[in-house]
Amino acid sequence: MIDRKVLISILGRASKKDGQYKTAKYFFPSDNHNANGNSKPTAFSGWALLEYLRPDAMLILGTSGSDWPFLLLDAVQNDSAQSEAFDKLTESFANHTVTQQQLDTFTPQLQKHLGGDVALQIVPTGRTEVEQLSLLKVVAEHIAEGDKVFLDLTHGFRHQPILLLMVAIYLRTVRSASIEKIYSSFFDETTGEAELFDLSGLLRLIDWTSALAGYEKDGDLGVFVRLLSQDRASDSSLKHLKDAAFADRTHAFETAFSKSRSFARELEQQPMQGVSGIFQDYLVKQLATKNEDSPALRLVKRAKKHLHYGDYDRVAILGEVAFLSHFAKPEENLADPKNLDLIKDEVMSAQRPTGVLWEPYNIMRRIRNTFAHVQSPDKDLRPFFRDENSLHQKLDELLNVLEKHILQKRSGVA
Repeated sequence: MIDRKVLISILGRASKKDGQYKTAKYFFPSDNHNANGNSKPTAFSGWALLEYLRPDAMLILGTSGSDWPFLLLDAVQNDSAQSEAFDKLTESFANHTVTQQQLDTFTPQLQKHLGGDVALQIVPTGRTEVEQLSLLKVVAEHIAEGDKVFLDLTHGFRHQPILLLMVAIYLRTVRSASIEKIYSSFFDETTGEAELFDLSGLLRLIDWTSALAGYEKDGDLGVFVRLLSQDRASDSSLKHLKDAAFADRTHAFETAFSKSRSFARELEQQPMQGVSGIFQDYLVKQLATKNEDSPALRLVKRAKKHLHYGDYDRVAILGEVAFLSHFAKPEENLADPKNLDLIKDEVMSAQRPTGVLWEPYNIMRRIRNTFAHVQSPDKDLRPFFRDENSLHQKLDELLNVLEKHILQKRSGVA
């Protein structure tokens, strides 16, 4: 089924009061689908959401001690053929020993009663890491590729809501599922109403932290485009961001810097809403509108960051461009690849003096060529490719030589 809607609810073990479970009218204040905004009184939020969302399938999760008899009572109360099995289920509930086989016995009747696809699933309590990981896999078995999932955490006890949030992240990864809403509720004793509210913004926080981690490692600004777009960043700022990401991926580093700086300046003037607003200042700071004004030094610092993560081919590319940028004349526009080609040609033909930096540059260039042409290293480069530590040390040494020379030149020593 295309775009299948799946509701996942948790069944807990509610505390009783006067021998009865609390019922409530579940209130949907932020939605306009429900004319009065209230569900019929029910003691299980899942039934309110089932009526409200009209999903294609529903999965109800619970432990061996969850109140399955309460959940199934309406479906089986007039079926004498199931009375003995129901009595055994009630006994198992009291002893925290309900089994999956018992639930499977009642599933067809519950589906007939509700008129839809409903599955009942025993899950581990999640006390240990093994149980926690098992819970992820068990739930994933009920979700198909591309499902639209609605999570209801209302009746989860103790740590279960946290585990279900992890389930949501897992489903997005292994099933490409879309987590549409994550519901929880607040029960008002004075009105008998329970307000359902959406926690799915928590997933967007996770998206942002993942994007920032990715940017920290790869320097790819493209990871922020979708997130900022969701919070209605301006078209012009998003274009700057996309252009910067494309320029960086095509090794047009000065163009990437210029575009990212334009993006940061515009973002400073545009208060963002939603989750993006929380990360706005941090992102602007990372892109630093008053960033290092030396192209060569910027590239050296960027190369060192990639070196930290072992991204050696990227280090070699950035390193070679850093050397060429340092050899550039003040009037040369480094955003124009033709100028970098000109600088390289003049350096190689010795028309442009490089002094003590010639040998470090030449080694960096040849290492870069080894990666670019997927070839065996030259004889005198082979010691650097003997193992990872050797290559890491050599690249670090070359970058340090260039960085030291840049700083000395800036201070008037060189």
